[in-house]
Amino acid sequence: MSIESASNFFVASILYMSGIIVIIAGITFINSILSKYWKPVKIWMPHYFNEPQRFATPEEMANIAPTLDEKKK
Repeated sequence: MSIESASNFFVASILYMSGIIVIIAGITFINSILSKYWKPVKIWMPHYFNEPQRFATPEEMANIAPTLDEKKK
């Protein structure tokens, strides 16, 4: 690879990333202007993601059969 082709690649990489940064900044700017007019987007989720966590009570734990690791004395 010659110096000319390496420098062309380097300059092209810088310009390409600068262009992507400008596009992302523009999208963010437009999004912030229009965001007050948008309604919230609801994504479908299975019902078990929205259910609250439930933990076993001591009475329920007493009804579970012991395993080999748990030996009752």
